[in-house]
Amino acid sequence: MSDHPAPSASQPPYPTPSAAPPMYGYPVQAFAGPPPLRAPQAARPATLGTVALVLALAAAVLASVIAAVACVRVGEVAGAAILAGRATEFDWAYLAPARGSVLAAELSFWAGTALGTWALVQGIVAIAQQRGRGQGVAAVVAAALGPAVFAVAVVIAFSAGTSGSL
Repeated sequence: MSDHPAPSASQPPYPTPSAAPPMYGYPVQAFAGPPPLRAPQAARPATLGTVALVLALAAAVLASVIAAVACVRVGEVAGAAILAGRATEFDWAYLAPARGSVLAAELSFWAGTALGTWALVQGIVAIAQQRGRGQGVAAVVAAALGPAVFAVAVVIAFSAGTSGSL
């Protein structure tokens, strides 16, 4: 007979390892699947974008209106100086009767510049942090168009003031 015992029904005819042998000296790890899904984050408040939009509209509209009203008076004084024949060479002294209007126009320019810059930066931050993304985009657009709105309003108002005295 043979020296080998007959395989029993509970034991397989081949050896079975208890664990997978390491490949190239590293242990084999089983694939665990995709990482677990995180719960969706709560919506962040849109306050940052809303404030940026209000600042941008104030810079574009309010500063332009104040400057336009002031520039009508400046145009009237400049037009009167031209009609009087004193304006052959430009002299700042011709605007002395309208110095309050000149100051108001200049202050509205600087206030609009400061508010517009603030609105532009805050709008970009609102877009990046997703805290009022739509309002942030509108604020960036309004702040970018603000200088053009201001310039057009001032030119039209100055022209209207000058032509009124002619």
